[in-house]
Amino acid sequence: MRSSLPYTNDYELLQGIASGNADSFRVLFSRYRNKVYAFSLKITRSVYQAEEITQEVFLKLWLYREQMAEVENAEAWIITITKNLCFNQLKKTANEKCIVELQREIEEGMLVSIEQRIDDRDLLLKVRQAAAQLTAKEQQVYRMNKEQGLLNEEIASALNISENTVKVHLANALRKIRQLMDRYSAAGVFVLFLLKKFF
Repeated sequence: MRSSLPYTNDYELLQGIASGNADSFRVLFSRYRNKVYAFSLKITRSVYQAEEITQEVFLKLWLYREQMAEVENAEAWIITITKNLCFNQLKKTANEKCIVELQREIEEGMLVSIEQRIDDRDLLLKVRQAAAQLTAKEQQVYRMNKEQGLLNEEIASALNISENTVKVHLANALRKIRQLMDRYSAAGVFVLFLLKKFF
């Protein structure tokens, strides 16, 4: 067995990951995480989204580790997954901006073809279900911001609370909604345990 695992080539690392070797996973993660992060940041222009995508890339790698034995080019596979996740995130962000309008159309029966908007409708329903699990104050602030389009300053004035408190409630609401919409599988918990050392 090699005593200097960090210098193992990508092919050997993929074979190790395919057999469930956590050390191989850590090495490949260390080798490519900066490249994945930089690529994600360039596409999304968001530090938060770049961090999320970086973790999700390697989460997928671990969840589908048994297939890694068939991958010939680790870097190409990783960048392809990163690119797809970036574009999905951009699409999700665009969809979130349409939530208010979609809600109005659905409630007023204005959709010409629901089938054509099925992705948007499902997203709206998922967001609603997640938002229903927020605290009363978080729901109130979230709806005033996302559904009514009020600014933090306007919400603070209406609720007679500080603008900073509004920011805290909104940040908590968005974080909880994202967590509820993107729950990881049990196997993912193990990967997040490995990744948290690096973030």
